[in-house]
Amino acid sequence: LEHFTVEDQRRSLAEFLSILRPQGRVVIFTPYSHSLLYRLGKFVLEALGRWPFGLETPKRTLADCLPAHGRLQREYSMAFLPLLFDAHKFLPPLRAPSRWFWSQLVRRFGVSKIVAWDLTISRWLGGYLLVSVIEPVEACQ
Repeated sequence: LEHFTVEDQRRSLAEFLSILRPQGRVVIFTPYSHSLLYRLGKFVLEALGRWPFGLETPKRTLADCLPAHGRLQREYSMAFLPLLFDAHKFLPPLRAPSRWFWSQLVRRFGVSKIVAWDLTISRWLGGYLLVSVIEPVEACQ
């Protein structure tokens, strides 16, 4: 959705909501505009001419593009740590060190602990992704 105009975002969300099963929800992941790491990474990659995603406008909330028959059930940011470990996709020299570091973390602490850390860090610093859970207005009644 971050590549569309607000009106196109609204139309897309309306279409998603129209095909839901009863009590269904739409879950959308978009880059989070309050993520310091995301903004810094995007700035650096654009300056290096290595930003592969074209025009992208990160979101603080999807509230500004909800259709009339949808409402935000919940929004939060997450996935701070994977952004750090995916840096090698854009800066290849980081591939070996990031893989080694990730394997050491998983071996020592386990994935569950790392996910818990990720959510905590994301609350403090703003995670890379904004998670928006949207439901039809009828589900709210």
